[in-house]
Amino acid sequence: ADENALFELTKTGASTPELERLAEAFGMMTVKVEAREFQRAGLIEELEQRNRELEEARARLQERNVHLVETLRREYNVRRVIGHCEAMKRVVSQALAIARRPINTLILGRNPGSVMIAEESTAWPKVTGTVEDDGLNFSYKWNMGWMHDFLDYMKLDPYFRKDNHNKMTFAMSYNESEKYILVLSHDEVVHLKCSMLNKMPGLEGDKFKNLMAGYAFMMGHSGKKLLFMGQEFAQLREWSEERELDWFLLDNPDLDDPKHKHMQDWVKALLHLYRKNPCLYEQDTTWAGFEWMNANDYERSIFSFVRKSKDGKNNLLFVISFTPVERDDYRVGVPGRHTYKLVLNSADPQFGGSDTEDTKRPVSYKAEKKPCDGRDYSIGYKLPPYGVAVFKF
Repeated sequence: ADENALFELTKTGASTPELERLAEAFGMMTVKVEAREFQRAGLIEELEQRNRELEEARARLQERNVHLVETLRREYNVRRVIGHCEAMKRVVSQALAIARRPINTLILGRNPGSVMIAEESTAWPKVTGTVEDDGLNFSYKWNMGWMHDFLDYMKLDPYFRKDNHNKMTFAMSYNESEKYILVLSHDEVVHLKCSMLNKMPGLEGDKFKNLMAGYAFMMGHSGKKLLFMGQEFAQLREWSEERELDWFLLDNPDLDDPKHKHMQDWVKALLHLYRKNPCLYEQDTTWAGFEWMNANDYERSIFSFVRKSKDGKNNLLFVISFTPVERDDYRVGVPGRHTYKLVLNSADPQFGGSDTEDTKRPVSYKAEKKPCDGRDYSIGYKLPPYGVAVFKF
């Protein structure tokens, strides 16, 4: 309405000439301002539209960049993994190429009595297989699985061993796959892993009895044996290349602590037993040389098994307890109606055992017609805490 009134003043004769010119000037200014306002609104709308388009374009670009980064990362990782795999393949191929050369065959053939042992911890097959059968022809392979299971079991408090019984029996399930050697090597008695004695649970006396039972199980189990230096007399400290073995533990055993001498005598007795009885080594890689009498007495943590000779003579029955509980009449199933002669007894005084002249155990045990462990015949034996009894038949 104000603009219309202003334009009315510009009409000829409606007002004085001066007022008409002034109204016309203001009217033109109003038109220009309105035109500029209209133009500004259009520009703002256009700018907002362009801004929306830019935001959409930036979002699309960012999305594409994310996909590009992920793609590059995946391709880099894949290429890196492939590169590592290829490098590993080359290393394995080179190792196998070397191993499959007739090195083992030449060394073993030209040097009678020599032994080639693979310190190998994978499931690679035929490490001890013949070259003709696409094997590597090593004499023996370290049984790392047995070692870890054995040590895991031996470290346990006897109360918990019943729940881990299978750790001591599992190795026989794959025993025929290779020619194994049972190892308690230097790797297990260095770098804060403790000596063999200090791996054992319990107080000092229990530690020695535990270790004696463990060594007996190892000696009776299928497979060759390797025991690292110092562990045969239960060295207290870890092994170190910077000093000699702790021979002082064996000085004056009658005056000081005789337990280390008892352990040394025990290991010596086990080694003599091994050398004198072919059943312990001539059929190591077949079930023909080993038979469980009772592999399932987990509640009492007792294992019993037989080592068999090729000719069926001078077989050995092992009965080993891994708890501190005395069994006054432990009954174990036996292969047949034989007389079983006690040839190794951990309760013997020479090994620090509790037997005396008055409580000395019988030497011979006749099988009785009393079913046990799924067998028709059995024998009863007073099994001491952490007891080991070996019978010949």
